[in-house]
Order: sequence, then C-alpha cells, then structure tokens
Amino acid sequence: MTKHSSNHQFSPATSEFLNNLLLDSGISQRQKNVFKNILAGKEEKDYKIFRQSESMKIKSSPFEKDINADKLVKKRQLNEIVRSGAYSIEKYKPCENRRNLSLEKEKLQLAMATRKSKDDPIAFIESESKEDPMAELKAKTYLKCKEDLDEISMLTNEIQERRDWLCEMERLGQAEKYRKRIENEINESHHV
Repeated sequence: MTKHSSNHQFSPATSEFLNNLLLDSGISQRQKNVFKNILAGKEEKDYKIFRQSESMKIKSSPFEKDINADKLVKKRQLNEIVRSGAYSIEKYKPCENRRNLSLEKEKLQLAMATRKSKDDPIAFIESESKEDPMAELKAKTYLKCKEDLDEISMLTNEIQERRDWLCEMERLGQAEKYRKRIENEINESHHV
C-alpha cells in the first residue's frame, strides 16, 4: 500500500483531464472514489485498491464491437451469391474489328523482299516500262483486280478450311462446342 502525500496540487486543466480519464476508465466506483480523493488532496487513509474481479464487466471499446460484429455476420454460400447477381460471368463476345493477318503478312513479306509494297503502284509502275502512257493505268487496274481476287480466294479458302474442320469435329462428336464460334468467324469474314 502506498501513501500519497496531500500536498499534490494540479492545475485546473490537469485535474479536469484526470477526472475525464477516471470517468472513461473501466474501474470500479470504489477505485474511482479513491483516486478522486487523492486528486482533491483530502486527508488520506490507507486505501486498498482492488483489482477487478473476473465477474466485473469491463467496458468494451468501439473497436472491439466492430471486431465482434464481424463474427456475428452469417457467411453466404456461393449459390446464394450467384442467385443474387453479385457474381456473374460475362459471356464471350468475339472481337468485331478483326484484321486480316494473313493479308498483312503477305504485304509485309512482299515489301521486305522487293522493297516495294502492293499498295504503292507508283513503285511498281516505275519498274515497268515508262514508254507506254497507258502502262500506268493498266498497272493500277491490274493491281486492284489482283488484290481483290487474292482476297476473295483467300477468304473462300479460309471458309472452306473452317467448314472442313467443323465436319471433322462432327465425326469426333465435338462439333457442338465449336459450331457457334466457327459460324461467327465465317459470318465475320463475309462482312469483311
């Protein structure tokens, strides 16, 4: 047991702070009275400051309430979450702006091999005879027709390859997995 001398003098702000601290603390009323007497500077007796027994409830802080609230929340099952719409899987949508990669590859190969591109008819014409005034017009129309024919034949070949592959999958019994995808690709190539 400790004896405190009665000559403690606290400033008004300090004593107000200590009083507020006593009010907020989780100690018993008897312990609060002992501390108040000490702060007031009253004549002291031998005070026994008892520890709180387990039966006494300690005030819980707001943080503890939040932690305990998390434990009380019922956890939902996956099928409940799916039914509520919170977890939905987006369906696959094929890209609409598809580039013809094989055509671009062919153009690049030609440009690298000859250092001239199909799109540049002037470079093609310069290599032809410059004497014929109609050679320029002929070369332009020839290139346009050839590009159109090449593109059409390439598209028909791709479509036929996809149809053949789909027939092969039908024989194996796996066609249903790929049918819509292949048909979408064929339709996209028709629109290009």
